Amino acid sequence: RQVHMSMMNHFFNTVVHVKLSPLMAMVSGCPGAGKSTLVHQSLHHFRNRCGLTIEGKFHKFSQQDSVLAYAFDSFFAKLTESSNSVFDSMRHRIKDSIGLDSALFEAIPNLLMFLQQGSTKDITPIFGGIMSNRFEHKLCRLINAISSDEHPLILFLDDLQWADQTTLDLLWMLMLDPSITHFGLLGCYRDNEVDDSHPLMDKLRVIQGRGVNLTTIHVGPIERESVNDLVSDALCLPPRLTRPLSSVVYQKAGGVILFVVRFLKSLKEDGLLYFSMTSRRWMWDLVEIKSKRVSDDVVRHTTLQMNVLPAPIKKGLMSAACLGPSFDAAVLKLAIDDGDFDIDSFLETCKDGGFIEEWRRDNDEYRWSHDQIQQAAYDLIPKEQQDIFHFFLGLTLSKKAKSTRKDILFLILDNVNIGIKKFVVDPEDLIQIANLNLQAGNKAISVSSFHSAANYLEVGIGLL
Repeated sequence: RQVHMSMMNHFFNTVVHVKLSPLMAMVSGCPGAGKSTLVHQSLHHFRNRCGLTIEGKFHKFSQQDSVLAYAFDSFFAKLTESSNSVFDSMRHRIKDSIGLDSALFEAIPNLLMFLQQGSTKDITPIFGGIMSNRFEHKLCRLINAISSDEHPLILFLDDLQWADQTTLDLLWMLMLDPSITHFGLLGCYRDNEVDDSHPLMDKLRVIQGRGVNLTTIHVGPIERESVNDLVSDALCLPPRLTRPLSSVVYQKAGGVILFVVRFLKSLKEDGLLYFSMTSRRWMWDLVEIKSKRVSDDVVRHTTLQMNVLPAPIKKGLMSAACLGPSFDAAVLKLAIDDGDFDIDSFLETCKDGGFIEEWRRDNDEYRWSHDQIQQAAYDLIPKEQQDIFHFFLGLTLSKKAKSTRKDILFLILDNVNIGIKKFVVDPEDLIQIANLNLQAGNKAISVSSFHSAANYLEVGIGLL
């Protein structure tokens, strides 16, 4: 990936050293090709040079219009926790730029904490379409206040193929704002899910048409020799010894990094790749590996691996997949109405299997190691049962919501609403769920998630 890394570093160097209008780079490739890994490695070097990064990830099953607000909120939460006086100048710039504007504070509560302004009681919310325009305008001013000569800023948005139109319009505003400097927008998307008519491509063409320089980086499968380097490093053996094995791995996995890693793990689990105490090195059964039948799809292959796990672990995987790209361990435990489910055993099994990873240790939050892994877990649920699975998971959470301090209203309705009309006929229950959708709609409006708000309100109206 040296060429790709060089292109990324050149993009970052331009953001750091050249005082230009916003810069833009897009990284494309198939699922599992290593786009996000490439970006995160590059961002690590950028942060070491005093660069700041704000990171968001879109997801197929989550609220796309809240991704930006959540990304900024996480960014300011980290700054607040650091208590670093080096950001005092940024704090003053933000105060001067946006003032006490609830259009941002309600959507990004940690921004208010960062500014150390205390309670929001005296801040009057702004509702309706005016708030949407005000939010977008203020967010542009906020980015301008964050970025500086000393601390250039990169906004990284992953899986843009699922971005909503409001977010794409905001990105257009950002890229055409000449007052913003030392700022770069970096995006990733799956090129196999995006064609010329896709909203993302339409917006990129408009942005380029306005004179914005767009750096494009395509990440494809890695070469045969690179697979051998990976296998050599993993097994701590010279490349000449691993070449016969890596050639078969390359043929089976096609150079897609995620599939290469999952395939190697499956070889170890099947006993075809093992550590010999006699020779004190890794050994393998090349004949059996060559005859091993594997799916040509990472999701199907991983689903097959998950299918052999004990029933409680599989139920945990299916439930966690319905909770989104990340999940809280305590909420997952509430969602599974089963006395035999051991949350600690589940987490350890899934971490050992490479399915999930710790995300926010202090909050006991976990995330999927890759969205393809989440999709594989979701595919454990038979298609004809997915609606009812979502519905009863949401129903279980709603009954236990009072037992947790966490706000899980959106999570409850995102699952219940999928099967509400199929499985609820009692008028009183319908009214109760319609009322919950009204609450969720109002809450979504308060944080500028207008598309989500419209969805909740439409469902609620449809139940009456």
